[in-house]
Amino acid sequence: MKNIVILAAGPPKKNRNRHLEIKSGKTVIDIVIDACKSETENLYAVVDKENIDLINHIKNKVSIIHPRDQKIYSTFEAALSIVGDTLMVAGDLVNVKSEDIKRFSETKYKSATSLYKYPWAYSNPTSAHPNLIRRSDLGDCMSLIAQEHKKEFLSNDNQVVCRWLYKQFNPNKPIDEYWYNDIGTYTSFAFFKEIYSNPDCNSFGEKGTVYFENVVYADND
Repeated sequence: MKNIVILAAGPPKKNRNRHLEIKSGKTVIDIVIDACKSETENLYAVVDKENIDLINHIKNKVSIIHPRDQKIYSTFEAALSIVGDTLMVAGDLVNVKSEDIKRFSETKYKSATSLYKYPWAYSNPTSAHPNLIRRSDLGDCMSLIAQEHKKEFLSNDNQVVCRWLYKQFNPNKPIDEYWYNDIGTYTSFAFFKEIYSNPDCNSFGEKGTVYFENVVYADND
């Protein structure tokens, strides 16, 4: 991979800026930055232009990219605007280590998402489509998107699938363009759909998974 991009574009909430909270004696964003530092990959962070405190905290540590608005799709656009294979890393991971990031530089797959030994929930089939499953042993706390796959990831076709998948699992809830668990998670689901929807499949063509036995997805939400 060529680039590592930390996704920290969520605007601060009233009385809370989760990326700047302290965990284990360090700010959460510093935990992620320290894990992502590399001599071989370029390091960036996507940050909302209104998050002045976060910008000031990291401006001398990483290159900052601003999304065009606060929608999650815009965060992806900004992150993948850098030329070259790009690892996107959630900006509020509290347990991430440099060896976790290194696993993606060693993968044989061009694009890859995270496979967990300890699922974050139960795998969830839909009632309308019982063969369609959202696996909970997969997640996008870290996802590698190859340069040649970026157009597909950001495509309108992928967004159509994203919204269709979301509706199957959330039939009575409108999708929130500003909420990562909606647009973010289901955009990744759509892009890796052959893997996400088959418990017996951990790779499909040039796409695959990177395995973690530690609870790397633990975040500061």
